[in-house]
Amino acid sequence: MAVLPHEHEPVRPSFDVAVVRVHDDRVSIRAAGLIDESAREELSRVLTTELAAGHVFVRMDLSAVTLVDGSCLGTLKEAHDGCLASEGLLLLEGLCDEAREVLAVAGLDRCLFLAGAAGPPEWLPNLPGLADLVRHECDG
Repeated sequence: MAVLPHEHEPVRPSFDVAVVRVHDDRVSIRAAGLIDESAREELSRVLTTELAAGHVFVRMDLSAVTLVDGSCLGTLKEAHDGCLASEGLLLLEGLCDEAREVLAVAGLDRCLFLAGAAGPPEWLPNLPGLADLVRHECDG
């Protein structure tokens, strides 16, 4: 469809986040686009809402994310800390190399739980088992 000079193409958001699946205390979330300052508030809202709803095992598929900048690192760390405080876990999957580098520079690659590949949208891994393993390793 051609756009006439007096018409504007619809503005598409550069960031999208959606809850893909919920099961008991687990939630699967998919994010896409640019995770930057303009995405921080929406990302924080979704993560806070899910944690408040008792979904303490959070899986985030970030395989469609093209950029993570420093402005959202605090939001991811707060969600991570909130999950751990609730005896849960935040698992970030499918990060691109550039996003991993941003996390590494901030020292968060050693703190956050990262997985290289993302599972299918309906996949909710055994996060409670993984969280127990992590707690066991940290206590031992």
